[in-house]
Amino acid sequence: MNTAIDKSLLGIAGEYHVAAELLKRNIYAQLTFGKQKKSDILVFLEKKDKFLNIEVKSKQGLSWLNCRGINSENSIIVFVDFQ
Repeated sequence: MNTAIDKSLLGIAGEYHVAAELLKRNIYAQLTFGKQKKSDILVFLEKKDKFLNIEVKSKQGLSWLNCRGINSENSIIVFVDFQ
């Protein structure tokens, strides 16, 4: 059974999903909260001794909305499709 996720919760559901997958792989992942942020998840890469900013984009429809690009060289975008 595929239940639609409310639009107001879709973004945070994607962020938690990505953080959980990283943690399952023994990668420290810290969610960030708020409306004025450039990163959804902050990851510390121990072997490289640096931080990585992850921006999560979630969807459950046919198209990806609100995709603007990467903020810096230490940033990546992760796409989560709940369809």
